[in-house]
Order: sequence, then C-alpha cells, then structure tokens
Amino acid sequence: MFREKREKEDKARILEQQVQEIRLANEDLMNSLDPGIREEYEQIKEKAEEIRNETEEKQRELSELTKKKEEVDVALANSPLKQQAMGLQEQIAELEMKKAELVSQLNAEGTPEELRERIIEQIKKDNHEIANMQATTEEIEEKLAQAREELLEFQNEYDITAGEKNEKYRELKLKEAQIDDQDIQAELQSFDDVNALEMKTREKRNDLMAQKQQLESKLPHLEREVMTMKDNVDFINDAVRRDPKLQKVWSQTKLEKTIRNERDELRQKVKEKAAEVDYHELKEHAMALRKEYNAILVKAYGGR
Repeated sequence: MFREKREKEDKARILEQQVQEIRLANEDLMNSLDPGIREEYEQIKEKAEEIRNETEEKQRELSELTKKKEEVDVALANSPLKQQAMGLQEQIAELEMKKAELVSQLNAEGTPEELRERIIEQIKKDNHEIANMQATTEEIEEKLAQAREELLEFQNEYDITAGEKNEKYRELKLKEAQIDDQDIQAELQSFDDVNALEMKTREKRNDLMAQKQQLESKLPHLEREVMTMKDNVDFINDAVRRDPKLQKVWSQTKLEKTIRNERDELRQKVKEKAAEVDYHELKEHAMALRKEYNAILVKAYGGR
C-alpha cells in the first residue's frame, strides 16, 4: 500500500511538472508574439471566460427552471382547478389556430350579393341565440340569488342558535349549585344537542359558501374566453379595414361554413358554462359582440 501511494505521488509530481512546463512554454510563446496579436489573444481569452461564465449561469437557470417545471407538473397533477385552467388555455390556443386558418382561407372568390343574404340570415339566427342566452343568464342569476338568500337564512339561524346556546349554558351553570349531579347531566345532554345543531348549521353554511366560491372562481375563465371572442372580431375588423382586397373574402362559401362552425363551438362553450357561473358580465359582452359583428357587416357592405 505504501508503494502504491508513493507511485501516485510520483505521478502527481510529474503531472505538475508537465503542467508547469506547458505554462512556461505558453508564456514564452505569448512573449514572442506581436503585441497586437498578443492583445487580440488576451481579448479572445477574456471573451471565452465570459462565455464560460455565462454558460454556467444559463446552465444553473436551466436547472432551476427544470426543477420548477417538475414542481408545477406535480402541483398540476394534484389540482383539478389547475388542470381545468390548462384545458381552457388549450381551448384558447385552438381558437387562435382557427383564426389563423380563417385568415389563410381568405383567397377564394364568390358573389357578394349571395354572401350578404347569407350573413343577414346568420345575423338573425345569432340575435335569436343571444336572446336565448340572455334568458339563460337571467335564470342563473335567479338561482344565485336564491342561494344567497339560503345562505343568509342559515347564517341567521346560526346566530340565533348561538345566542340560545349561551343562554342555556348560563342557566345550567346557575343550576349547578342547586340540583344534584343527575339533573345536571340531563341538562348538559340538552346542551350537547344544541352544540350538535350548531355544528350542523355551520356545516350547511360552509357548504353554501364553498359552492358560491366555486361558482365565482370559474367566472374569470369564462371572461377570458369572451375576450378571446372579442379579439377574433377585432382582428377580422382590422384586416378588412386595412386591406380592401379582403372585403371580397366575405363572399366565399368556405368563410360562411367556417363562421358557422366557429359560432356553434363558441355557443356550445357558453351553454356548458351556463350552469356554473354568473353571466351578468357575459350578457353585456354578448351585446357588445353583437353590436361589433353588425358594425363589421355595415363596414364591409355599406359602400357597395
């Protein structure tokens, strides 16, 4: 073992000597170089050191991002709400792709008069659908109002029960010095019944609060979808206004089909959300979208 250690020390010493010789040779070579070349070499050396440090920093950032991504993946797997948010983001991405496809299809020719008739008919259908959505919105608002009233009733019941419980407890404490243990146990059992009623009331109140919070938490997701719909309308409006050639696009048959499919998909999403969220703001957005949609048609065909 001693000999093996000695051999390793000799090898290390030889390597150190070789490194020292190489370092000296490099220094001699640098000293023999032209000053301009030597300066350029030093600059390149410094730049290489900066790149190396930057690479190490980027590697550390990459490791941190990878770790955060793993944490997010774990949190996402354990959170249904986050999974739902990711699903909505994917739906928004799909809408963006469909918008791009719509723009890419704006090259076919057709008869403007035929398209105008079809779009006017489509407007009538859309107005009818919007009226139905408004009715659904009012129905949901009534249900939410009823839920709030029930929550208020439970809260009042809880306050009354709590007051009765405190009064009952004071009476029991007063009787404690006057009656025997058996009577005290009977009265305390009645007090426990009041506690059970209080607990049941609190549970019902918490359930209603949870349902209300769940409905309110889903409202921002729907608002984002409505904003996406508005962005699509703004995008088409800007495209028609900036390029006169695009005004002819409204006459193509494929555009009619695409608009109808897009409308059906968005309408279906609104119906799916109708049983979950408060549609008070959605109703205002829907009316604004209908107004903008009509404005697009007036702008596209008003000057024909």
